[in-house]
Amino acid sequence: MKKHQSSKNYRVEGNKRTVVSALDGDIEDAIYAKVLKHLGNSRVMIYYENSSKQGTEGIALIRNLLRRRGQVPITSNDIVVVTPRTFEGENSKKHFDLIAVLTRKDAMELNKQHKIPNYFLLDSGTDSFVKKEDSGAIEFDYTDYGDDKEAIDKMIDEI
Repeated sequence: MKKHQSSKNYRVEGNKRTVVSALDGDIEDAIYAKVLKHLGNSRVMIYYENSSKQGTEGIALIRNLLRRRGQVPITSNDIVVVTPRTFEGENSKKHFDLIAVLTRKDAMELNKQHKIPNYFLLDSGTDSFVKKEDSGAIEFDYTDYGDDKEAIDKMIDEI
């Protein structure tokens, strides 16, 4: 007699079902976001565009189905589907539930439909959409003076 065995990939299958329903528009208030970094305790920092097309950071809690390591990996720069937590206070940072992880193919399709911006697909990390501060480094001017010794001597004298 055979024992009834459950599929070991039920988490992967559940993620696929959620992705399909999110792409079809069946999930209410679904937002597409990019994972910036892991915060620990099943939380990730995400970057999403709000209704006014301005980028905002938030915190997403990974739901139970996706929590087990190795089944549905969630890494930095992944495109995910999140839903807002309505019971959180408006004064705090925006909190979400992470409900699905999109494949690269799904993300490319969403980009073609203009549902996610182009910079979500860049794998360069947060540098593509977070402003960099001036590092204060010295920039050198590499002007080629060739064999003009007089111009070089004049420049040295000015220093």
